[in-house]
Amino acid sequence: MKKLLLLLSLAFTTQMISAQAIVSDSAAMGPGYGKDIFYSLENGKIAEAPNNNWHLAFRSGFISDGIFINSTNATRGFLTNRDTSAWASLDSNNAGMEVFNTDTSWDIGAFNRTFDSPYCSWGAYNTITHKVTGDSLFLIKQGNTWIKLWVIEKDYGNWKIRIGTPTLDTTLEILNTNIRRNNFGYVNLLTGKVEYREPIDSTWDFVFTRYNSLQPAQQIYYPSTGVLNNRGVVASKVAGIDKATYLDYKSNAFARSISVIGADWKSFDNNTFQWKIADSMVYFVSAKDGDIWKLWFTGFSGSQAGKSYFNKQKLFTVGLLDQTKNTLAKLAVYPTPANETIQVVLDNTTLNSAILHITDLNGRLVAEQTYEVNKGMQELQLPVSQLNEGIYLLSLESNGYRAVSKIVIAR
Repeated sequence: MKKLLLLLSLAFTTQMISAQAIVSDSAAMGPGYGKDIFYSLENGKIAEAPNNNWHLAFRSGFISDGIFINSTNATRGFLTNRDTSAWASLDSNNAGMEVFNTDTSWDIGAFNRTFDSPYCSWGAYNTITHKVTGDSLFLIKQGNTWIKLWVIEKDYGNWKIRIGTPTLDTTLEILNTNIRRNNFGYVNLLTGKVEYREPIDSTWDFVFTRYNSLQPAQQIYYPSTGVLNNRGVVASKVAGIDKATYLDYKSNAFARSISVIGADWKSFDNNTFQWKIADSMVYFVSAKDGDIWKLWFTGFSGSQAGKSYFNKQKLFTVGLLDQTKNTLAKLAVYPTPANETIQVVLDNTTLNSAILHITDLNGRLVAEQTYEVNKGMQELQLPVSQLNEGIYLLSLESNGYRAVSKIVIAR
């Protein structure tokens, strides 16, 4: 029995997969970069959310203990070198070293930079109960208001924290049942409310946002407006090339840092007071679903509208996977609609041969051809001039595996 491991767009719509189509799009964060824009390469903008209604974000999941600060609204975090017994007497005089989020991982926030001495984690892990119990106190400064923070515990995916402001002393819970499909649960320290502001994790690839990025030359953190990848999304940056024609996505290794795209695709010219876009820089992105995209930016409006302009091009679909989800080959099908010939671009890692089948929507075989294939990238051609106009299913089969895509014949 053949294994159907990938089904690409079997819904009977007119939207096709194309390796060649370049799509122009934009994302507007609004005046002063006031919104986060969650974006899917396949589906465009998924959601937007105000970025000034929270102060701390607590990482979802059973293992990660990341706590992030909202640098967008000038929230600042400080170590105190005080343990939990000092809660009643803790005040701004105890503020020690200021701490910052990383801009490389959603797992390492300001208060759990365990591996970056002299930063410290917020609690102690119990190998028997698997709980993390807070043993440290922290201070948060929001504007002129100082806020006390005690992370009481994290029991698998459930957080319990205590916050203290001049008008509020309360304990809050951020439950895994509410955030397990997201990256974080968000807390407004001034109101004591838990905010759920992200779309479902599986629906978006990156977020247009405001964040602090480390400036290596000065070794300081500086506010940046740019793009951070979702977890599970990897990317590479290639510079010094022709943005319009360059397609070699394997020339640079994909990196897991969430800020590979980041903010350096643009710069501000102090002579002209205009934003400049890097003229020879592209990004290749392996999206949440494994598809490979090419991305390059074309404009930036600045803080008045907070709008980023960019082009995107899907290069390859996931293709054939083996039982352990390793990719045997990636493929792209074009043109769409087709007239005389279907082209299948195959990026092959394993296969020696492949068969292309075309069936109509009733399952009847209308075209078939066998190919010897090589390792690497190549193009397979299948004549379709004999087919009537309409919607068909194209399948590529090899070694007992099959990938399916929808095609349209139109003249």
